[in-house]
Amino acid sequence: MKKTCIFLSLLTAALLWSATNAMAVPSLEGSPNLQDLFDEITVAGPSSIDVTQDFVTLDENWEISASGTASSRIIYELLGTQSGQSFGVYNGSDYVELFSSDAVRGSNAALATFENMSTGNFQVWLNGEYTGTDFATSNFGYFLNNGEFTFHSETARNVDGFDHMFAYAGNETDYLRLTGPAPGLWTTGLFANHEYILAFEGELNGGNMDYMDMVVIVESVTPVPEPATLFLLGSGLAGLAAFRRKKA
Repeated sequence: MKKTCIFLSLLTAALLWSATNAMAVPSLEGSPNLQDLFDEITVAGPSSIDVTQDFVTLDENWEISASGTASSRIIYELLGTQSGQSFGVYNGSDYVELFSSDAVRGSNAALATFENMSTGNFQVWLNGEYTGTDFATSNFGYFLNNGEFTFHSETARNVDGFDHMFAYAGNETDYLRLTGPAPGLWTTGLFANHEYILAFEGELNGGNMDYMDMVVIVESVTPVPEPATLFLLGSGLAGLAAFRRKKA
């Protein structure tokens, strides 16, 4: 029994480490900061979201949650004047840009993936047009390139080993006013629009850690467990089963 408890404790610690490795907390120094932005876009604010606590733990890999199209809209962009800056999605070594350096607050992008039955790959479509890029799987990550470095939602892929993205899920209570006259309920629950706000830090080693260099809201997407987490969980369950068989 003691060995089982130790094993489960180590497994839990490994899973938590995988989910939170190199994670920082957004700095609220200076104004405006990320919390100010959330309060600003929340109708009759302040926001019910605390940006230093209410983030999604597993946010490295994503997939489109419906058979249709996932949309992205810029809420705030600080580094937009930098030459070569871009924001988009990636899978392995394949990258698709959603927004370039000339995109402004309120810009929209529509992303869709369709499985090629003959190859098993997934064609990536942007704003109704085929990009010419195929992803190996239906999953993807988000990236921000600041003109010099590319920062990924997968922390392990970042050159500085720093977590450059936080994700926040709608709580079914806040109404957001982004662009246009009508506010909308920020939803993420079952049968909802699956809306998340992604906040990127675009400076090496975290910079000022304000996570306001690119803030977008994405819709019709859901986070999926990272392959490493699935491997740890699968290995742990397999090890536990083997231990129980040996004990029996």
